[in-house]
Amino acid sequence: MGLVEFSDFLRSNSVEGNIQTVAGKVSTLLSKSFGCERIIFLRKKRGTLELNFYYGLKNFNRRDFELPFGTDLAVKLSRDFLPVKIASVEAHLPQKFFENLVKQGVDIYFPIYWRSNLYGVYFVMSNKATRSPEFALLIASMAHSLSAAYHIKWHESRLGEVEKRADTSKKISSAEIAKSKKAEFSTLDMLPLLKIKDAELLVPQIMEKVGERLSLDKFAYAYRRQGDSKEPKQLERGLKEKLGNPESEVIGQLCERLKGRGPQLIADYKDNDPSAVKYLSRLRQHGLEFIASFPLTEKDEGLLAWSGKSATREFQTELSSFQKIAGDLIENAEAYQQAEMMSYTDALTGLSNQRYMYKRLEEEVNRARRYNRPLAFIIFDIDELKGINDNYGHQAGDALLRQVGLALKKSIRAIDIVARYGGDEFCVVMPESDEETCVKFMQRILDTIASTKIELDRATPPIFCSVSMGGALFPQHAKETDKLVYAADMALLSAKEKGRNRFIVYSALEAAREA
Repeated sequence: MGLVEFSDFLRSNSVEGNIQTVAGKVSTLLSKSFGCERIIFLRKKRGTLELNFYYGLKNFNRRDFELPFGTDLAVKLSRDFLPVKIASVEAHLPQKFFENLVKQGVDIYFPIYWRSNLYGVYFVMSNKATRSPEFALLIASMAHSLSAAYHIKWHESRLGEVEKRADTSKKISSAEIAKSKKAEFSTLDMLPLLKIKDAELLVPQIMEKVGERLSLDKFAYAYRRQGDSKEPKQLERGLKEKLGNPESEVIGQLCERLKGRGPQLIADYKDNDPSAVKYLSRLRQHGLEFIASFPLTEKDEGLLAWSGKSATREFQTELSSFQKIAGDLIENAEAYQQAEMMSYTDALTGLSNQRYMYKRLEEEVNRARRYNRPLAFIIFDIDELKGINDNYGHQAGDALLRQVGLALKKSIRAIDIVARYGGDEFCVVMPESDEETCVKFMQRILDTIASTKIELDRATPPIFCSVSMGGALFPQHAKETDKLVYAADMALLSAKEKGRNRFIVYSALEAAREA
């Protein structure tokens, strides 16, 4: 299973709550794809973590891996999804339990949890593959997906208990059953939104759910995400005319004043600020009766105005419940976006990596094809990097790669995409570029790199290096992404063969073959 396919698999099954399916794939990936020779998975059961899955263990008793735990251990285990050395948690483990882990050769762990709910923990024997950044990022993604599956099943089981009690007990009123079912279903109703991994796209979807579940005939929701310097955005439902975006100061001030006060009747709410009075008057003119501070996360601003349902205590409880679920969903999306951003970034140079480059190149080729526009793709590598590594050490080679990456960042246009292709190779995707633009760019890069003084360390004198480059154009040289990369690579190989420190466009190879 490819990485993208596996990622899609995790997302779909975590949203559906298929614990065994996801857990099985996680364990298989650890053993077969990453070569983990020892795997221990402990699943939470009441106040104990019990052995649920193991692989490669020898001469052991299941009770060797029963782990009673309290709040301190749960907090320690749940600090991060990323793999951590077991030595960091030794002080929180029973001595005998820790010795059993060491005896089996496992030395790293990563938890499965959702917010403050710990569902289990993996202990694994590390190797070269597990020490890579890619492993850490993938584990974070898998742990998040598996914890989501556990979380969904947990809510489903609670709902099942409510229904079971309804069937077996006459003492529970129909109103209590309906209230319990409604609370559980409101959570389950929101959890499918886990598949939305863009926090900004989540907000409208969450508010649609809120409006539906709380039976709001009309509502307006003004919000601004933390760090967003733009004016607040506003979502509207059921209004005959557009309300229009409010001023940022008004939303911030009203949110602060309404914080902790619960829903307020707009007609009775008094405010001395003229801008706030004007905005509240507009809300009433559009038929909205109530207002409340409703930030979806603690970091954001959010103001909800509505009509169609009175601001009762029960309503306030339901609103608070949705607020907590929304916070979980948005934090999940933000964590995914952060992990995805890291998975697209080369750790050494800070440039985009090969995976991101192929994604963007495919997008730009499709755009160029759709609008009949030119596109250039350039690939190049550093000449004689091996000699630099041999003479000065690999740290010097890494320093060289970083400084070349920095020089590239300063040389490209805003619309260009520069990435580290792998090893000592870099590439640039250049939208809206014909052969003349491509040649001028390659000449400029050639000159820039050749004149860049590379500072390795204080004990080593500065060095200079050169690069060899190959370029290819869409659609002249290739009409498909993989063929465009191949054409540029062939041009690069030709530049290397002709003596390095030069560039060649693929059309020159075609001309040579025709001659």
